[in-house]
Amino acid sequence: MRQWLLASCCVGVLAQAGGASSASAQTPPAAAPRPAAAQPHAPPPPPPPIVVAAPPSPAVDPVVSEEAKPGSAYVKCDGAPPISSPAELAARIVLIMATAGLAGPGEMPNVSRRLEGAEGVAACDAAIRQDTNPTRRVQLTLARAIHHIEAKGYEAALADARSVPTVAGALAADRGFRRSLLVSSYELQAAALVRLGRPAEAEAAGLNMVAGAPYDYITNARAFAYIGLTAEMTPAKREYFETIARLWPMALTRWSDAETWGGDFKAAADAMYALCEVSDGFAGEKSSAPALVAAAAVDYALAGDMARSNALAADARVQVDAWMKSGKAMNLQAVVAESEESLDFQAIVRLWSEGRAAEARAALGGRSHWLHPDAPGVALMVERL
Repeated sequence: MRQWLLASCCVGVLAQAGGASSASAQTPPAAAPRPAAAQPHAPPPPPPPIVVAAPPSPAVDPVVSEEAKPGSAYVKCDGAPPISSPAELAARIVLIMATAGLAGPGEMPNVSRRLEGAEGVAACDAAIRQDTNPTRRVQLTLARAIHHIEAKGYEAALADARSVPTVAGALAADRGFRRSLLVSSYELQAAALVRLGRPAEAEAAGLNMVAGAPYDYITNARAFAYIGLTAEMTPAKREYFETIARLWPMALTRWSDAETWGGDFKAAADAMYALCEVSDGFAGEKSSAPALVAAAAVDYALAGDMARSNALAADARVQVDAWMKSGKAMNLQAVVAESEESLDFQAIVRLWSEGRAAEARAALGGRSHWLHPDAPGVALMVERL
């Protein structure tokens, strides 16, 4: 009985356990919670830029080009740097190589930095104090003379120009110096003397110019402005005119004027007639410049050579009449007017030479003024009549 009850209890317990397992097997497990749906939103901002600071570098002086520099006293004086010695040139080459060319060739000529007037004088003073090279000191002295002229300090400019041989020292005896820098000093003397109202001295300085370089065209041409400032015709002045006329035939007109002012009308006529021949050679026809021919006729008449004067006057008249008939005179009115006036004056001299002084006097007084015959010729006829 006891065993039957124990078995029944075991069966009942196992039955309950089996039912519980069966129920748990049939019931599905609870579903896991689903994640919430993603909600739309703005894109995230871009990250900030990454800034990397450069490491500090050692202090280095920036390389300044020569063009950016203000320029030395030398360049401010005459636009050129100082003359470098062989040792300075060698040092510069080493410096260029050591800096891979960054050092540059040094200060270069630059006339745009040259100062003027009193500022230029001050720059030249500073440069002269620094320099010991005689050639460079002479150049700086000449530049200072120019700046004195710019500042209207003509006496100071004259003193500088005249001091050049002293500044040059032993260099003053050198042939190259005498034909270059010394010639420049004479030109500056002439420029200062003209401005001081001393024409005779200025003309003498001009003649010294050409004496130093007699075969140099530039020197002869630059002296042209100063030779002929006085009426006196000296052998040196006549020699100059002979030289410049070979280099530049148009200088024959100045030569003729100078001879006229000196009272030598024959020499004046010869110089003017030589220019006529040059003109005919280029034009390829006789009497191509009637104004020049008429001027030569006037000078020969004043010199007393009436035969030659009359012949030249006839040639000029033929040419002027031909221009009038062809209409060419319309384009050459100034030349025609000058020719006519010279021919009228030649006729007055011819009347006087023929003893017809009253007619000559009336013809001379018929004009209020005479432009083209030189003033000495007009004055001579006024005196004769």
